[in-house]
Amino acid sequence: MLITTPDGINMLIDAGIKKVGPQVIDYLKKLKVEKLDYIVVSHFHSDHIGGMAAVVGEFDVDKIMMCEMPYNTTLKKELDEAVLRKNCEVIYLKEGVFFKLGDEVEIEILNPQAEIVSGDWQLRKHLFC
Repeated sequence: MLITTPDGINMLIDAGIKKVGPQVIDYLKKLKVEKLDYIVVSHFHSDHIGGMAAVVGEFDVDKIMMCEMPYNTTLKKELDEAVLRKNCEVIYLKEGVFFKLGDEVEIEILNPQAEIVSGDWQLRKHLFC
C-alpha cells in the first residue's frame, strides 16, 4: 500500500511476496515515485516482506519502520542487508508511538503492545507485529 500525503511524502506499507517485488517497483515508477520517505514493515511474514529487499534496493529510502522482534528467515536477512547497504534509518515501532507525515497526516501505532515488545520472548514468539 502506498500512502502519498498532500505534502508529497511517500509511505509504502509492505511489498508482498518475493516474486511481486519487481511489480511493486514498476508500479511505483509508473506513479513517478522517486523516493520513499518511509517504508513500514507490518510484520515479517513472507507475504509482507518478500518483495521489500528489491524495493529498498531500487529507491531512495529515508526511514524504515518495523517492530523490534527477532525473526530469523532468509527474507528477513535479505531485508536487513538491503537496509544496511542503503544506510536507511530504522525506527522500531510499538504501541503509543505517534508521528507526523508532513503538516496534515498523523500516524498512531496501535500494535505491538509495549509490554509484549519488551517482555519475555517465550510469550512474544507466538505473536507478530
